This record gives sequence, structure tokens and C-alpha cells, in this order.
Amino acid sequence: MEREILQINNDCSQMANDLVLHMGKILPPEIRLDYSEGSIKIIDLLIEQLRKEGSDERVAENEIMAFGAYVGETIKKNYGGKWTKPELAGFPKDGSTYSVVFQLPNGAGINTLGRVLKYFHHGSQYSLTIFYDMLKTQITKG
Repeated sequence: MEREILQINNDCSQMANDLVLHMGKILPPEIRLDYSEGSIKIIDLLIEQLRKEGSDERVAENEIMAFGAYVGETIKKNYGGKWTKPELAGFPKDGSTYSVVFQLPNGAGINTLGRVLKYFHHGSQYSLTIFYDMLKTQITKG
């Protein structure tokens, strides 16, 4: 199990890093994904772009996964935490979540991939910037 968790963490980290490299090639130089709190706003803008283009979820699946991985990695780099299996972070085994979730330093599990998907389907009321701000408050209050 420990080996599987390590692989999940490596995979999510690699997915986020690949996104950073890819976006570094196509975004203007002043707009960077650098794992900072402010860069989460860029993820919101990228999701909005997918929505405006009318992208289908299946077509945008890789982007959705990468955006969710990036949000989790940003939390990890700024506050700690790790990727894990949903059942190890308190999620029910009902198949309604992705096969990986992010576990905050306080042990609470969050579904960053699911949050990106909600934004993709339902719009800016599911902003990742707002989500990150709420999490930041939760993490710092302990």
C-alpha cells in the first residue's frame, strides 16, 4: 500500500509539472504557473477557456486531471499534505470520486479533481481560487 501511495504522489506531481512546462510554452511570459497561491487564478481562467470553447468532458479529461493535480501540488508545496486513495482520506467507497484525493496536513481529504470538474460543468461558483482560500483558512486554523 505504501508503495502505491508513493506512486500516486509521483504521478500527480509529474502531471502538475507537465502542465507547468506545457503552459510555460503557450502562455505569455508574465503569466506563469509557479505553484504560488496567485497562480490558482490562472487555473480558473484556463477552465473558463475550456468552458467557452465548449469542450466536451472526455476531450478535456487530461486538462481537468492536470488542473486538479496542480491545485493539490500547490497546496502540498505551500502547506504540506499528500495524495492518497479516497478510502484512506475518509471518502465513502461509492465510486463518486476520482481514484485519488488530496489529504491535507490535518488529515482531512479533499477532492481537487472533482472540484475542477464541478467548475468545468457548473461555472465560476466552483472557483478554485475560492476553494483554495477556504482550504488555506482551514489549514492555518489547524
